[in-house]
Amino acid sequence: MTAFQKCPNCRGAVLRSSELQPNLCGSKCQVCSGTFIAGSAYWAWHDKGVVGASDDIAGVPILEVHDVLKAKLCPGCGKILKRLKLGRGLSFTIDHCGGCEGIWFDANEWENLRAAGLHTQLHLVVSPKYQAQLAEVERRQLHEQRLLAKLGTEDLMEIKRIKAWIDGHPKRSELYAFLLGGTEGNVVSYNPSDRPARTAQSV
Repeated sequence: MTAFQKCPNCRGAVLRSSELQPNLCGSKCQVCSGTFIAGSAYWAWHDKGVVGASDDIAGVPILEVHDVLKAKLCPGCGKILKRLKLGRGLSFTIDHCGGCEGIWFDANEWENLRAAGLHTQLHLVVSPKYQAQLAEVERRQLHEQRLLAKLGTEDLMEIKRIKAWIDGHPKRSELYAFLLGGTEGNVVSYNPSDRPARTAQSV
């Protein structure tokens, strides 16, 4: 065990080897029950076909999670862990190391990932693409919440219906142009050649 194998939550607590799944071992804190999985251990398990991950995850209970939001250092290499969101209705975050690819789970987070079927897809969850998609979904949800507060449910549903109709219309470009202020046959175009010549007097 290296000098960095200390719990990032509990000062001085040493992590002990613990099996999370068949053929997947992590390091668990006996104080806070948090668990660290080294990146190499996860990939070795995943490359074997995630042996034992085909358990009946439907029977895995949802447990209460106390997400520790303070900054943490990676037990594997000592670098600062990055807090990442999960999606799929999971409100807690996990802590990922961009150096050694290790992941820290606070108590019960791994069990809830199993229940959601995400425990075999951690390499996708921590990817920049997945995180960017989550951020975009959150941005759209926030935008809709603001519209709902301003317009009310009835008007928001109506404008969404209209938008869906326009998006499916074969002449949607003309319809959007009309809504933005132009009218058919009366759209002002701009041609750079129409600009007057630049003279010394116009400077």
